Formats: sequence, structure tokens, C-alpha cells
Amino acid sequence: MPETIKIEGVNFRNLVVPLLKIPTCSITLITGDACSGKSTLLKEVLAAESTYRLKVLHALTCGERFTFFDHRPRCRAMKGLRSVVLADQLAVPHYLDTVASFLEIDNIILKLWEGAKVKRCPACGGPVSSASLENIYTFLNKNYSRRMIAVTTKLPAKQGSEAAEVRGFERFLLNGREVEPVKKALKNNQSSCEIIIDMFRVSEDSRSRIRESLQMVKSFGQDAILVYAINSSGGKRLYEQVGVFKEAPACIKCGQAVSIPTPEFFNFRLTESYTEGLPSISSLKGPAQFISQNKNVDETLMQATLTLLNTPLKDLSTNQFELEPHTYRHLQELSTCCEYLKSLGLEDLLLISPLSLLSDAQLHLLKVTKTLCYALPQSIVGLEDLSFYLPDDYLKKLLKLLGSLKKTFTFVIADSNTQAYAAVDHRIELTNSVCQNTSVSDSDNNFNKLIHKIIITNTHIDKLKIPEKKLTIICEKYVADKVDPLLNKLTGDFVNNMKEAFELPTVIKRYKLVSGNKKIKPTTVIEKLGVLRSLAELYSELTPAKAAGFSASVFIRSYRNILSGSCNSCNGSGVTYRDRQPQVCQTCFGMDPHPEMSEVRFKGISFFNVFSRDLSQLYTCFNNIPEIETTLRAALKLGLGYLHAGRSTAALSLTEKRKLSLALAFRKRSVSTLYILKYPFAGLPQSEKAVVLNYLQGICTHGCTILAVEYAENC
Repeated sequence: MPETIKIEGVNFRNLVVPLLKIPTCSITLITGDACSGKSTLLKEVLAAESTYRLKVLHALTCGERFTFFDHRPRCRAMKGLRSVVLADQLAVPHYLDTVASFLEIDNIILKLWEGAKVKRCPACGGPVSSASLENIYTFLNKNYSRRMIAVTTKLPAKQGSEAAEVRGFERFLLNGREVEPVKKALKNNQSSCEIIIDMFRVSEDSRSRIRESLQMVKSFGQDAILVYAINSSGGKRLYEQVGVFKEAPACIKCGQAVSIPTPEFFNFRLTESYTEGLPSISSLKGPAQFISQNKNVDETLMQATLTLLNTPLKDLSTNQFELEPHTYRHLQELSTCCEYLKSLGLEDLLLISPLSLLSDAQLHLLKVTKTLCYALPQSIVGLEDLSFYLPDDYLKKLLKLLGSLKKTFTFVIADSNTQAYAAVDHRIELTNSVCQNTSVSDSDNNFNKLIHKIIITNTHIDKLKIPEKKLTIICEKYVADKVDPLLNKLTGDFVNNMKEAFELPTVIKRYKLVSGNKKIKPTTVIEKLGVLRSLAELYSELTPAKAAGFSASVFIRSYRNILSGSCNSCNGSGVTYRDRQPQVCQTCFGMDPHPEMSEVRFKGISFFNVFSRDLSQLYTCFNNIPEIETTLRAALKLGLGYLHAGRSTAALSLTEKRKLSLALAFRKRSVSTLYILKYPFAGLPQSEKAVVLNYLQGICTHGCTILAVEYAENC
């Protein structure tokens, strides 16, 4: 028998406590008087916007970003997102929808057709590939014999104001500043040119400039043939926005142009509502518009689409698609959706069936299917009043399907009927039909403690004894996700709650959160370690610097100028060219904006020579300066002695960035401090994990306490 929790005098707080205790990968039934009829209980609890409910949602989703999202295929790209999904709220049908358009199978079929290797010419049956690079080149080589210039937004080297002599595949920067060199080059060139636009390197901001530039290039008439993008999807986008490539790719065998279907062709929504019978393919918006606008229609495609839409789900086959490997994912999505419908007893359904011909039970099953197809893994799926919409046979099949998906989703069902739910994992019984809202003003801190305590309990680490001056690592699958709210909310009263739950040592008076995967902004290694100011102050105290009036801010400002390349003569390189011969820049004198700074030396090293030395050399030089020596010693213990001080952090590997963050965090150690590390070993090879582990254990010997949360069990 499943565990049953009875709640009397139902209000929001009494209900939310058992909801917080719901484990993942389970089916929970909320039943009782409060769930009679078309209950809005789940929406009240999960979708409201009061302060209490936002905190509850934060706890339910384990600290991840919460959102109600549209059921669109683009949502699948949002990795790592845990969401609360309500089927009745999101899946709203339109009276002109078919099964294919409502489930958005039309988008999947579009991706399948785009990835098809071969389409047949309606005249001779010859192969016509989709809008690929090979097809464009075949079309060009057969009809035109001209050289090509690739116009792109990315240059291998900086171009001057004057365009060089036009050569094959010469690159120009396509923006407002350098359109004139392209125009001049095209005018001076004796032969005609084609312009290939690479949509991989075109941003949204550049498209308005591209349209203007293309119209300018188009004014050359026969001197320029405009060809849309190299890749098919980018080419379609550019074709829709600019409309410059009017000729469709021709059949390779006979040369006859073939109408390649546009994305609008796969709009399988009806043009009018149907009350009986099945519509024809000409009654669908997309195909009907395609037929009316194109004389040479690909009959093979039309017949294949009609066969696909009129095939029952149990007999559905995708053998007509000769697929490229990158489209297998879309085929899997189509198969998953069809498998869900088959398991729910809808195997005789057609993709072209209008929703107006379906029963209420079938329509509700389609809503649930759409929710399951497009909800992200580890989401909390909320379902309401299933027994109100579904007869017993459909309900049993649905519960069987939900049971097979428990490893992927967490299901919360609100229904007053308890007879049909025998296979649920948990029950929450409500004995009061009134669901009252609770004021936030009273006992807000107590509620915070309750939420955090429940989260700790769900992670199976409640009452964990953390030894003083030791390194404690929590390694359990998914535990890091659940502890995130603890680590992200270390403020005020919550620290006391954490001391209670973890039984922290009483000597710990301070805490510090250290994120092992914190992003590092592009700068140099020496600046990221936090010793740039100390170095500048050290050099400003030397006698030559005082005589010249160089303060610490002057040294730092000179460093910034070199880093940004602000010298207009050499752009920060320190070298200019005269008669093609390199010479030292006379504006910034090589690397030093002030030549006198080269005379300011500490143990024979000038301030700007510091950035050309590695950290081990700097440690030998500055080992008697406490502010600098402590930080450099931490970096050396982590094995970073080979890094040059002036190296950009953008060029560092993930392992080097992780170690740099740890060295920065522990450069100033103090006793009676609890350090909480988030994923310090994530992404590190096994040999580097041993180095970091030895370093952390060495810190604990100096009186610090470390609590690390980690995914990996072998760290």
C-alpha cells in the first residue's frame, strides 16, 4: 500500500509541506474533498506568484531556474532546466488543428525532409538533393563560369582601407565601413563574380546591413550573381529575408528546376473545420498554398506526404526517408510520440485526423502526450482530474505509461477519485474543501527553516557531523543539485539553520562559498590572482619611481593601456614598420608607455618584465613580500608554476581555470572558517584531482574546515 498523508484544515502551508517531501521519480496522488470537480489546486500551489509560493517553487525545482514554457521543440535545447509542467494549462488545441499540427509532428516531418539525402525529379525521376553546398556548386558550374568572392563577417587578418587585387575566394568584411572596397573591387574586376553569404557567421544585427549591401551588389546586374547560404537552414533564412536566389536547384540528370518545399508547406492545419470524414491534402494550409504557387510540383513528395498523413500510427513507417545521420534525432522524436499514442490505445489514429472528430477522452490523451513529448527530463509534471476526462480503460493505460516514465519525470496528480489509482507511490488526502491563502508576514523565518530542513532531509545528509579542521566531501548521485539551494542562500538566519542540520563545530564563526566552476573574465593570470595592486605599490615605493613621480595608479594605468592595445601607432604590439623594416614604436617605446619605467627595477626586473616571467620565477623573486608570496605559493602548490603572469585567462584550459579559482580563494586563510566548495573536482583528470585533494587537505591542517559537494564518487 502506498504511503498516505492526511491533512485536516487545508491551507496553503499545510499542503506545501508534504509536497516538498515528494521524492523525485515517483507518482503522487493528491485526493480528498479539495480535489472534487475541476480542481485548480495544483495551479494554486504550483503557479501562483506570492512570496511563499516562489520559495516553494525554488525548493521543488532544487534551485534551478523555474519557468512555465511553451511546448515548442526549441525548449529541448535548454539543458539542465527543471520545470513544473501543467498539461491542462499548456496544451490548448485550436479548432482547425489536426493531430499532426497539435502534436507539432509537422515540425519533425519538416526536419526529416530537410535531412533527406535524395529527392526525385518529377519529370525524369533523377536525383535532386536539398539545398546543400554540392547542389549549389553543381547549379553554378552548369550555368555560370565566373570566379567567386566569399563575403563574410570574419577576416583572417585585418584589411586596410583599400581593397587588394581581386583573387578567387578573397575575403572582405561585410559591414557598413568596408562595403566600398567590395564595390570598388567588383568594378575593377574584368570578369563577373558570385557572392556567397555564409550564414554561420552572420548575426542578427548584421542582417539589415546585408540586405542593403546585397541590393547594392545586385545593381551590378550581370557582374554579380547572388547565391544564398552554404548550409541549407541558413540559406532558407536568408532566402526568406532577402529573396535573392530565385532559381531553384535543378535536377542533376535533366537540368529541370524542381520546387523544393518551404517550411510553410509542412503547416498541416486545416483551412476549414470538419465535422465528419477525413480532409484531403489540398485542405491543409501549407500544401494548398504550395500547390497554388508552384507550377512544377514534386508529385513524389505530395504522394509521400499524403501517404504519411493517412497512415494509422500502428502502421507508420519512415522508410520513405533516406536520412543523413544528423536527422536520426528527429526520427527518434517522431517514433517516441507515436509510441506514446500507441500505448494509450490510439494506434488507429491518423495524423491528418481533425481534432473536432475526436472524443473528449482522446483529446485529453493528446494533451498528456504533448506534455510528455516536450517536457524536459527531471521535470515535475502536474495532471488534474484524469478520472473526470478518461474512462477506466484509458485511465489504466495512462497510469501504466506514467509508471514506465517514472525514471524521467516526477508526476503529481490531483483527483478526488481514489478508486482508479492503485499504482501510485504516495497519497496526500485533503479533508477540507477550502484551500486558503496564507499571509506571508507571519513566521517567514520559520517557513524558511522548514523548507531548507526538508531539502536537507531529501538529500539523505541530515544531521551530518562535519568534523572540525577536516575535509568532508559529499559524493552522491544528484546530491549536488539538491544542495544548491543551501549553497546559494548562505545569508543571515540560514547559516544558523545549516549549523543545526549539519551539527557544525561551534568554533566556526565565518563561512565562505567557493564556486569551483566560476567563470573567469578574460584578463591576465597575475591580475586574476589579485597581486597586481601589490606589485604596483611595491614598484612605486622604489627610489627611481619616487623620483619620476610614478605612483601605483600610474603603473596600473600603463598596464591597462598595454593590455587594451591603446597605442594608436602600433596597436599595442610595440613595433611599427617603415619601408617594410620593423622598428621600435616611437610613441610607446616598445612595451613601456613611459621609457623611464624601464629604469625602475626590483632585483633586476622591471614592472613590465614581470608579465613575461612564469609564476615560479616570480615566486623566487618576490618570496620576501608577504602579500605576493602567499598567493604565488598557493598557485605553485596547485601545479600552476609554469603559467606566465601575462598570459590571458581566455587561453587557459578548464583545469587551469579551476585551479586558479581555488588559488584565489585560499590565498588568505584564517582559522575558524568553513569553506564550502561547489564541484571542485568537476572536469578534472584523475591525476589533477589528486593534486587538488592534497592541496585541500593541507589547508585543513592550518585550522580551516572544508565541506565539498561533488558529483563524482571516485574523487
